[in-house]
Amino acid sequence: MLTVLILLSCFVLQDAAIIKFVNFNDHFQVKIENETLNSNILRKFNEGYFGVRAVESENGSVLFDRPNVLVLCSIQGLEKVKFEGKEFEFNGDFETQTFLNNMNQELDDGQFKVLTINEHGTIEGTPKNLVGLANNQSITKKTINPALNEQLGALFKLETALKDYKKEDGVVQIYQIQLKFPPIHSKLENRTVALELLQTELGNVIGALRKVYEHQLLVEIYTHKNSEHVHHHEIRDLREFYSKTFQLAIRRGVDYPAMFLIVSGLIAFFSFAVIAAVIFMWDTQDMGKNSIIYRLTSNYKKKMLKIGTFLSKSLLQTAPRRLCSIGATTKEDEPIVLEKNPYTKEPRKCLLCSTGVELDYKNSRLLQQFVSTFSGRVYDRHITGLCDKQQEKLIEAIAKSRRAGYMPIFVKDPKYTRDPKLFDPLRPLRSHSFA
Repeated sequence: MLTVLILLSCFVLQDAAIIKFVNFNDHFQVKIENETLNSNILRKFNEGYFGVRAVESENGSVLFDRPNVLVLCSIQGLEKVKFEGKEFEFNGDFETQTFLNNMNQELDDGQFKVLTINEHGTIEGTPKNLVGLANNQSITKKTINPALNEQLGALFKLETALKDYKKEDGVVQIYQIQLKFPPIHSKLENRTVALELLQTELGNVIGALRKVYEHQLLVEIYTHKNSEHVHHHEIRDLREFYSKTFQLAIRRGVDYPAMFLIVSGLIAFFSFAVIAAVIFMWDTQDMGKNSIIYRLTSNYKKKMLKIGTFLSKSLLQTAPRRLCSIGATTKEDEPIVLEKNPYTKEPRKCLLCSTGVELDYKNSRLLQQFVSTFSGRVYDRHITGLCDKQQEKLIEAIAKSRRAGYMPIFVKDPKYTRDPKLFDPLRPLRSHSFA
């Protein structure tokens, strides 16, 4: 039983679409309850007729035998592809990645494989032997558009590799083909020829897949039409690519936004300059007084005069009160005695006193920071920078820790050699007292 299902969604500017169902088997009829479809209904439809959720047809025969094969083909830049069938309104964009994720969760790693052909003509994915055969093929076909050559070349490589490929049993195979029909505006005949080449090569690939997988094949083709805004951007990007590649000087059109902004900015600047010159020519008053600098300085002087008069009035009113109160309580000739000298430096403290860390003979990791790595001796006070009191506590704590067995006597424990250094023994903090 040979059944191929082709879904065609033609996207237009109003985000509407048409899905066409074409059935090549007279014994099975495609039935969908809703005349208006969205992406969720279409995804459930695919899961119902594909993979581990495959159902039986009305007459009891199995629609697809495992392993099943699905071809997801997305063509961007085309309004329609010539296939006949029943039409349904489609009001959503079917996301193929969501369907692939659901299938990947239901199947094991060894039972699910995806082969991808992107819009740049790159073939990747699994099975590895088929990908290797396709990438090793050589192509000789050329068309009128370089971007179309890469996609047609990838389809031709896959078609040639499928002739020597043997299908794997017990594996769900997905072929994800992402095509992009490039904008061709030189002649209508060139666009028609390119469209026929793309449809012919895609039909050859589907025919090669039918020979390999026979009745296990399910094909879905989605065509997307770009809006005018996206279309202009693609044309500009294509011209930029050709100008950089072949070093050509291309004239900018009215749709180029940067040139429009530059020209409009220059026109606005010169218009403002002409209007300002006319106003200054007809003004009979002193231009110096109309300047911004003169206005700012005059306002500043007025404000300073107001502040000065206010301060003078307040000082004259409060001065007698201050003289009377000060003369009654203090003597002006006596020196001022400060409670604390502001220039006195804070007393220096050693590392342990400033941090408040208490030495314990059980804390061998801290104590071994003050022990030499080579000889096991305790560093002197001019290296550690400790005060006399803390240095004595350190020596007593190290001796007690060694007697208790927490620290080695002659060497330093190797696991503490990479700890952060509290000081550098090669650069003492102060000179030795006996040096």
